[in-house]
Amino acid sequence: MNSLRILLASLAVTLIASPALAQQQVRLKSGGVLLGAAAVEGAEAVVQVGDSTMRVPLADISEIAAVPQAEEPQPQRLLRTALEAKILNGADKEVVGLLAEAARLAPEDPQVLFWYATSLLDAGYGQAAHEALEPHLAAVRKAYPGAADRLAVRIEQRLKIDRLPVELVERLDQLAEDPHGGRANNGDREQIANFAIFRVVDQHDEPVSMTQNSIQGGGNNERLESFSEGYNLFYFFNYPGNRSQPVQLVVNQSGLRPQEIELSVATSIYSSPQELKVHRYVEEDKRDVKIRVVDQADKPIEGAQVTLVGGDRYGGGRNSHVSTETDADGNATVKLFPGQYQLMAAAAGYVSGGSRINLSVEGDAGKLQTVKLFPLVNADVRIGWQWIPTQGGGPTSGETMLPWTGGVNYDGNNRSPLHMLRLDQMRDELFVAFMVQPMDASSRQMRRGVDLHQMDVDGDSAAAQKEFAAFDLGDLSDREKLKAKWRPLAVAPGRPQSRFGVTFGEIYAGKFFTQDPQTGQPGEMRFKILLEKSGTEAAE
Repeated sequence: MNSLRILLASLAVTLIASPALAQQQVRLKSGGVLLGAAAVEGAEAVVQVGDSTMRVPLADISEIAAVPQAEEPQPQRLLRTALEAKILNGADKEVVGLLAEAARLAPEDPQVLFWYATSLLDAGYGQAAHEALEPHLAAVRKAYPGAADRLAVRIEQRLKIDRLPVELVERLDQLAEDPHGGRANNGDREQIANFAIFRVVDQHDEPVSMTQNSIQGGGNNERLESFSEGYNLFYFFNYPGNRSQPVQLVVNQSGLRPQEIELSVATSIYSSPQELKVHRYVEEDKRDVKIRVVDQADKPIEGAQVTLVGGDRYGGGRNSHVSTETDADGNATVKLFPGQYQLMAAAAGYVSGGSRINLSVEGDAGKLQTVKLFPLVNADVRIGWQWIPTQGGGPTSGETMLPWTGGVNYDGNNRSPLHMLRLDQMRDELFVAFMVQPMDASSRQMRRGVDLHQMDVDGDSAAAQKEFAAFDLGDLSDREKLKAKWRPLAVAPGRPQSRFGVTFGEIYAGKFFTQDPQTGQPGEMRFKILLEKSGTEAAE
């Protein structure tokens, strides 16, 4: 475009500033007329006629006058006016009418035709520019070597753009008229815009939405705009001289084969549209997934509910949720599109279990996925607690026995620690989890964790019950008493303890500073816990 502007300016200067050579008319008394440059020297007039110099006595001359100049042709005057408007005012669409009239008056003038086609193209009329230039391209090449071919290439690019959806073409023309010229200001530095026009289609040439797909790479202020028929406009800004990062379309939409496709970007807003092919899964793409559900002794579990979740959440295929049941041998088979899935298995009396599986495009068909389930544990939970608020009100305390049956949490509707502590089972292990975040008592920052201790009673239930009843929660502040029967459980300093594992028949006691989630009141929670096993839900 810079070379085109230089050409435009030089032509305008030629048209505007070049006068015809001055000539004079020397009329003789004899009736003859000499045409040339005349000057008076003494009693003679010196007339330069071509390569000859003639001296004529002034007495023989009746008149010396300027030769009348011929008027500038109308097409050239219109061309000059149009170029003046383009140079001085940056006009594009405004000059089309002037040049259209010039082309009508001089339909074979290569200069007029070149600038007429250029003005049509700049105004967004690609087909009209093609019709103006193509029949006379050979003549225009002689008048403007190189520039004519560059104009022809630009016109071909515009013809491709004009075949895009109307709303996309209008958006491109809107960006082309940006007063920043495709540049975005960032402080004192200018940034140059980079563009990519593309359409995503599947193997059947059906358009694919960009809703679940993404673009990586580019530069600053990345923007993606979608239009009808699957077309998209992606553009971003970067500083002159900075190399852009490679731009890639990342396909992760449900029902499509995952892949990465490189996008070509250009500084021209009217860059050639790109068509990117992706693969939409069909029934033939499904793979067999074999699943076996067993108990802790590797015996099959019949009637277990098996669920696989993929799609939007895990990047799997179109079947985002598939469920089935195991047979008498604990086996189940499902067909799935390639992708990542969350496999979950559940059976009455067992803790649910599962895993993540990655079903590749190339294979993994028939690969056995084994899920082991553990029986739900029933427990009697004996809890003693003491809540000491730091702002108003006195301490409250209590003790309760709660059944924990088959994974059902106990009811925490009172001022006991029941809404701050919870019993969880993972596989064959039990945990006490904190439902609140322990804090540091002085700064109230989530740092200190839990001061936790365990008393070993060697599985003696009667001894455990006796020790539990005898232990005073106030002794948690007495290190000497704790040393006698209790051993501290390691808590990483500076990290809150979210849960700790427990063993049946053992006593656990601890304290932590926190904020009551029900009242918002800060305080210290002290507790002691004894768990006694009362059987399992599943048959042994």
